[in-house]
Amino acid sequence: MEFHYRIADCAIVLQGTDAQLEALAASLYEGARCEEVEPQVCFDLESRAGRLLLQRAGEELAAADSLSDIFQLVEWQLTAAFMRGLGAFYQLHAAVAVHRGRPLVLSGPPEAGKTSLAIGLATAGAKIYTDEIALFATDDLRVYPFPRDLIVHRGTQKLFPATTTDLPLWKVCPEYRFLPPSVFGGHSACAPVPCGELIFPVRKPGAVAQWRALG
Repeated sequence: MEFHYRIADCAIVLQGTDAQLEALAASLYEGARCEEVEPQVCFDLESRAGRLLLQRAGEELAAADSLSDIFQLVEWQLTAAFMRGLGAFYQLHAAVAVHRGRPLVLSGPPEAGKTSLAIGLATAGAKIYTDEIALFATDDLRVYPFPRDLIVHRGTQKLFPATTTDLPLWKVCPEYRFLPPSVFGGHSACAPVPCGELIFPVRKPGAVAQWRALG
């Protein structure tokens, strides 16, 4: 197996020979899959003596006994590799939903409601560019997609039935699940867009939604 991924100017390859792990590898970073490219980073995924291993240049980076555990470890290693490998980009902890060509950048701490609000905007026709890492070009501040899987927690799943779509077992955890951005119309082929509005969501369960201009 050999899978190629690209986000903006960073390309990664994940390869291996274990048939058991091929389906898992195919489900990693679905939104960033691309045709064969010259990679900046190459990872090897394999099974050895009952252990599932991720390596880079012969160095062991992660090991686990189950598909669920190795999926999350590999997913994070790819995320970290993209974050390190991207060139002239500013990375902000934020979600981005693009509606009619206008990006809405949702910035806030964990549990602020970024993912929930982004999915809510997607139900109104927006495309989700990211739910965690907003990617800005440093020369003109255009926003690029960072098509990592959305990590959707139980509360958000209850609000939006689309998030309960069938998934491989390794993408379903007790408190959250990993959903590819294609479920919400987002992927790496989405065009970069000029920076739009900056929104700071504040999660208040049970409250009526309100908007307030800060400046």
